[in-house]
Amino acid sequence: MVYLKHRKEKELQMQKINGRELTKKQIEKICHQINWKCLGDIIPKQFFISNSFQSNKGAVGQLIETVIFNLPNNNIPLPDFSNAGIELKIVPVKLSKGKYVPKERVKIGSFTYTDLVKQKDFYSSHVFQKCKQILFIFILHSSNPADRVIVGYTFWNLSEHQEILKQIKTEHYSILNKVNAGLAHTISEKDTMFLGASTCGGKAINNLVEQPFSPIKARKRAFCFKKELLRIIINDVKSQLKPLSI
Repeated sequence: MVYLKHRKEKELQMQKINGRELTKKQIEKICHQINWKCLGDIIPKQFFISNSFQSNKGAVGQLIETVIFNLPNNNIPLPDFSNAGIELKIVPVKLSKGKYVPKERVKIGSFTYTDLVKQKDFYSSHVFQKCKQILFIFILHSSNPADRVIVGYTFWNLSEHQEILKQIKTEHYSILNKVNAGLAHTISEKDTMFLGASTCGGKAINNLVEQPFSPIKARKRAFCFKKELLRIIINDVKSQLKPLSI
């Protein structure tokens, strides 16, 4: 359900709209309405006390996707807002030395090694399709999820940042080349600066999978934006973020 503000009321109200069909203008309107607000003020309290929420690390992001924007949970290669061609990424931030900094990396999407080697051209890859246009929503972390505050948002176009695009493209090919060489088991996040291939699925012994060009099993991985890239993005939009004094 999407939160929309009624002209005659101060409270944000929900209206059923398919999130995938939203236009950029509609998405911007929703972002404007939730900006600088506490999650507990815009999301019903019952969502924060369910057992599934308490045990899910990515629950806050999923709440914003499903409750505010009416987007289904998915791991498909298309952007979340498919009509507008925009991907949604929730960026947890914290305070350090009087400024906002990324709390953790941000997941782009899981991949299999078999599918990855089929994506020989970066511009047709799942990563590029997901990252061409992104709506970043920055949320100030708090131990109580309901107290977390949306401190800002920005619409980010990868093609407008040529140096970043060049680096991500190089790193994508670097990861792909390791898989093609039968070295998926040697992939490390230390190899890259902006685009990471983070492990996922829990303990290493339980998340080993086959790779196409080696009998050695490798850990399950997902592409992610590393904190170094997120720092750059946050710094670029710092003037748009909620002042610390408010």
